[in-house]
Amino acid sequence: MNHKRILWVGLVFAGLIVLSTGIILLIRKTAPAEPLPPAASQTAAERLAQPLLVAHPSQYEYGRYLFWLNCMACHGDRGQGLTAEFRSLYVEDQNCWARGCHAGRPGDQGFPIPRTVPAVISATGKLPPFATPESLYAFLRATHPPQYPGHLPDDQYWAVTNYLLVQNGRLSPNQTLGPAGQATQANKRRFAAAGLLLFVAVVSVVRLVLRLRSRRIGMQPS
Repeated sequence: MNHKRILWVGLVFAGLIVLSTGIILLIRKTAPAEPLPPAASQTAAERLAQPLLVAHPSQYEYGRYLFWLNCMACHGDRGQGLTAEFRSLYVEDQNCWARGCHAGRPGDQGFPIPRTVPAVISATGKLPPFATPESLYAFLRATHPPQYPGHLPDDQYWAVTNYLLVQNGRLSPNQTLGPAGQATQANKRRFAAAGLLLFVAVVSVVRLVLRLRSRRIGMQPS
């Protein structure tokens, strides 16, 4: 009887581990991305520096790099927009609307940009009128970069979408959007289902073994 109890306790414990692992993979959340240090504590070079990109970045890390590469010049190092304070970091090129830059007049090398670029990262995290990641992704793909809309690969638009939503507190940094995220979630669900099936199979085998053992004991002569 003691052996049975030990076996069942071990079986239940193993099953709980498998199920718990599957559940954690399905609903896991991480802490929000670490906020940037105050602008006043950083030099212009530090604020404009290329972010670290590891060998196998997450979608959020890739989006952070792409924002720096493609978006920061117009949207600010903190998503604050093309403010006078941000433009002051570019000592020799503070007037973005000068002739030969982005004035939009004949002979200018750059594409025209509006005088006011709204913040894309804020404490409200609303990013109106984008209620879903899909709507933000579709907007970025249709309009950005301004000189070549839709020019970037789809995974890059998803990565920038991820970065913006994380910075606005609407997404966890470990989450993945788009087809890649759907594949990841599908793999997690398959893992949880496989764990549950394995647990049921082990329970069935153990019950069968115990039943056969009880029969053998009952058939032995006294």
